[in-house]
Amino acid sequence: MITKTMQTLTKNRNFILIRDEYETADEKNFYCSKLYKSHEVKFKDGNISGECVKDENGNDIYCLELTERGLEHGFKGEAIPQGIFKIKRDRTGKFKWFKLINDDLLKDNEKTKAIEIHHGNYLKDTEGCLLFGIGFDPGNLYGSEDIIIQNSKNTCNYLLDCVFGNPSKKDNQIIGNLEIITLEKYREKILIDLFKS
Repeated sequence: MITKTMQTLTKNRNFILIRDEYETADEKNFYCSKLYKSHEVKFKDGNISGECVKDENGNDIYCLELTERGLEHGFKGEAIPQGIFKIKRDRTGKFKWFKLINDDLLKDNEKTKAIEIHHGNYLKDTEGCLLFGIGFDPGNLYGSEDIIIQNSKNTCNYLLDCVFGNPSKKDNQIIGNLEIITLEKYREKILIDLFKS
């Protein structure tokens, strides 16, 4: 039995989404993944373990995103690229919570060089941005018109005020990092790290 802690990012306020893919009753694919602090994620017996980020009531925080149509088709039918993004406080645009920046990963996107994190409870609320909320049930078969995550606006406010410490009013302040990765790629990274040890 191998237990390994993945130190993907080394500083505080570094987070990871290990993508879990699901399908709606009408055969639309989406990701709904738990948000983890990077240093708390563990890989044990082929599965992810560790405490995920929770809201003020102890509910697991999930991220809802599309598996395709990334950022209004700017990723040419693919989801947001996997990799490590800087999280910046966002004071521009339609929503004013956070945006993800990575010049290399977003260089081919024709629409924008930033990905917004904002509220939304339905798949239709995202055109390639990340939506955060609670109450996702992995055992439930959702329709594409159903509420998939709940309390999204409150969750975004909680992330802003409590998880990120209500950053100053300075524009474009980097307040953390977020790694987006699939379970398969995460397993590969763990194995590579094990062989290096």
